[in-house]
Amino acid sequence: MRTAMVRSLWALVVLTVSACAVLRPEIDDPRIELVSIKPLPTQSIEQRFEIGLKILNPNNRELAINGIAFDLRVDGFNLVSGVAADLPAVPAYGEQYASVEAGTNLINGLRFIEQFLSKPKNVISYELEATLDISGLLVPKVRVSYDGELALDRRQF
Repeated sequence: MRTAMVRSLWALVVLTVSACAVLRPEIDDPRIELVSIKPLPTQSIEQRFEIGLKILNPNNRELAINGIAFDLRVDGFNLVSGVAADLPAVPAYGEQYASVEAGTNLINGLRFIEQFLSKPKNVISYELEATLDISGLLVPKVRVSYDGELALDRRQF
């Protein structure tokens, strides 16, 4: 009796795991790109920015995004972080632009400025890391990143 119960339990576990694998749709990770950074008026010590993002969907189904959490690193310093909810859906094989608000990390900002002034560069590297909460049947949160470089014209400073 006990052996039959254990076998039945194992069969149930195997069926449950198999069902989850079948129900979870296969999706390719969306891509995310940084398209703009605009300073916002501030009333505190923290500088706020409007971050422009382009989200690309390489899938054959629309991606409804419940929310996003992201970090923007510049030359290795985590300078800007933000979260947003209710982003527009990204159409199948399409792209969607979204503007999200974010704030600075004051200490890392000061460290970055100190490093930049002591060792000036012509190129600054950046990396945007984001976690997208995609709604849908058993689709997990997706982590994506995008990196690039920004060439600086030293005559601007």
